[in-house]
Amino acid sequence: VEWRVPFRATFSPPRGTGQVEVHDMNAQVALGRVVGDASWGWGLSNHLKGSIRFYHVDLPRLLKPFVQIQQLGQGRMSGRLDVDGRHLHSFQDLRATLDADLRHTQALEFPVLRQVSTFLPRVSTNTLFQEGKLRANMTRGVVRLQKLALSGALLDMFVDGSITLPQGQLRMEVTAQTPQFTPDPLAVRVIGSALLGPLSGEALARASSYLASRVVHLHVTGTFRNPTIRFEPVRLLTDEAVRFFLLRTSVTAPASSSTR
Repeated sequence: VEWRVPFRATFSPPRGTGQVEVHDMNAQVALGRVVGDASWGWGLSNHLKGSIRFYHVDLPRLLKPFVQIQQLGQGRMSGRLDVDGRHLHSFQDLRATLDADLRHTQALEFPVLRQVSTFLPRVSTNTLFQEGKLRANMTRGVVRLQKLALSGALLDMFVDGSITLPQGQLRMEVTAQTPQFTPDPLAVRVIGSALLGPLSGEALARASSYLASRVVHLHVTGTFRNPTIRFEPVRLLTDEAVRFFLLRTSVTAPASSSTR
C-alpha cells in the first residue's frame, strides 16, 4: 500500500475540540488506485464526512484480511464510497453509500455466495461473471444491499436484501438464471415497457410469472459466517430484478424475436 495524504489539522486543547481535513488523498490499494477527501471533527459534535473513488481494485486482495477463506477467486471493482456521520457516538451513527462496477469476477468464491453456489445447477465456485453492478447503503448498522447484479456466459444472478452489523445477520433474496433459453413474445413486450420506465404492477406480476419457471430463487438468512439457505417459489420479483433478467434476455434473444 502506498499513501499520499495531504491534511490540515486544528486543535483547541482547552475546549477539547479538533478537526482533521484530508484533501486530494491518493493511494495504491490492492493493485488499484484510491482518491478522495475526508473531514473528521471531535469535541462539541463528533462528525465524519468523506468521499472516496476507487479504480480497478483487486477484490481478493481487498477482502483477504477480513475473511477466513484461502481462495477468493478473482475480480476487479471500480466505484465510489461516501460516508457521513453527525453527532457520532457509535458505529450505528454512521451512514454510507456504495456504488461500484465489477469486472471479471468469480463472485461465487466469496462468503455466502460460496454456499449459495451449491444450490445452483451446472455451476461451480470458479464460474466467471464478465460484469456486475453493486449498489448498497448503510444506516443504523444495517447494510441494505439494493442491487448486486452479476452477468456471465453461464449464469446471471441478482441479489438484494440486508445485513445487520456487527453480528452479520442476513436477510437476502438470490435469484439466478442460466441465460441459454429462447424468449417468447410476452417477454419481448415486457422488455419494451421496462426500457421505457418503471414496470407497472400488472407488468411486474406478468414478468415475475414468466420468469418463475426459468430462474432459481433462494432465501438466505442466518449469519455471514453461518448462512441458512432454502429454495422458495418466485412470487413477485422486484422491479430491478425483473429489469435485470429481461434486459439480459433481450441481449441474447434471436433477431427474429427482437423484431416481432
